[in-house]
Amino acid sequence: MVSADDVEAWISWELGIDREQARCPSDLVAEVGAWITCTADSRDRISAEVEVTLREVRDADVGLAVEVVRPPEPRPSQPSGADDSA
Repeated sequence: MVSADDVEAWISWELGIDREQARCPSDLVAEVGAWITCTADSRDRISAEVEVTLREVRDADVGLAVEVVRPPEPRPSQPSGADDSA
């Protein structure tokens, strides 16, 4: 198994984000072709789905591929003083 913590660290390194900005729901099975969908936040906390695929297993080392499958969507701007309770 590749721990969720290790996958999150890999995502943060690949995408250049802080470690706390990557979240995976579980560990990744250590088999070539196994994949998991995780979440990565941009610096302004907009989330994207990230697919991580295990590409290679060599002894205790693994190779992972990270792909953003749903890019962050911009938040709609709201005029100052706008009221959401309408």
